[in-house]
Amino acid sequence: MRVNFESNTSLEAFEYMTNMFTQYSLPLTYDALNRFKTGEIPLFLGTYITYNTITIFATELAGLWGFTAMPGTYDDEGNLNRTVVGSADAVCMVKSCDDVENSWKFMQWYCGKDFQVSFSNELINILGEAGMKSVANKAALEELQWKKADREALLQQIDNVRCLPQYPGSYFISRYVDFAVNNAYNEGADPVESLLGYVSAINKEITRKRGEFGFETIEVGQTLAGKRLGEAVALIDELSEADLETYKDVIAEAKAQAKADVKDIAGIEAAADALTAANADLFKAAAEKLDDAAKWLGTYDN
Repeated sequence: MRVNFESNTSLEAFEYMTNMFTQYSLPLTYDALNRFKTGEIPLFLGTYITYNTITIFATELAGLWGFTAMPGTYDDEGNLNRTVVGSADAVCMVKSCDDVENSWKFMQWYCGKDFQVSFSNELINILGEAGMKSVANKAALEELQWKKADREALLQQIDNVRCLPQYPGSYFISRYVDFAVNNAYNEGADPVESLLGYVSAINKEITRKRGEFGFETIEVGQTLAGKRLGEAVALIDELSEADLETYKDVIAEAKAQAKADVKDIAGIEAAADALTAANADLFKAAAEKLDDAAKWLGTYDN
């Protein structure tokens, strides 16, 4: 429903990234393959499809180069994080398909291990190393004709791929992040202020697109947890005067937790449990709203 760029984690990561270019003079654009070929860049990061390109583009380097898993960073517990952002292609069946059952069988066969291995090996037989195919099927990858060290690196890295979820309005994010990077790089703007300056525009577009598709939205400045707490209070206020009087103690505690300036996750969960214990049928919807609010509060980076 909105981006989390205002969090400390997001701002620190963005500043760290832009500093690589503004303070350490990394080039923003460059021809990695040519510079690797000439030796100007002895190490670069890229997709593993680059293997095919270098194989045919720089034949003079045969046997003199290789690849491994992505470099990473250590977290506070000493774990090495090699996470990279992946992209995805899809095999789709059109809605007007006349033979859904057999089309689905074909898609399963096409994406399955046996076909992927067979097709990939045929490419290699015809094209040599330049025909090494990138497959998403891990079982197929394990049987392709990679060298042992290369296969191990690929299998290690494929477990560290994360894809960005796509949703209405998400196209706005990359566009405005690019703007923020350009402001910092070209105009010398403060990275944090530059990114924060686009948060409102991104959130407005996400809200607009979600509304277009009939999805739930939140107001500018509102959190989903805050909305759920408000909904819980509204549900309670709809009860009859008799019910409000009968369960006044648990209701008072639930409202106090919902309206507190400093949110207590454990307190909100306890209030939801108390409502359920008092009358599970009567307070089911309100208790669910409180539990959902507590869940979202637990995800926020303060």
